[in-house]
Amino acid sequence: MRDVGTLLAQQLSLEFVHLVALLRHQLFVYRDLEAWLNEPFQPPEVQMAEQLSLELG
Repeated sequence: MRDVGTLLAQQLSLEFVHLVALLRHQLFVYRDLEAWLNEPFQPPEVQMAEQLSLELG
């Protein structure tokens, strides 16, 4: 039977892995890493996409 310390260490390790994956997904996919490192507490710039026109006829 495993002791409580080993089980606790495994649980904390798993939680840390999930936290790192979440941070990687949320911060580094949706934001520019260099801009975030330079100003971590500023909200990201909102970039409006250009609306394409539909030419009929």
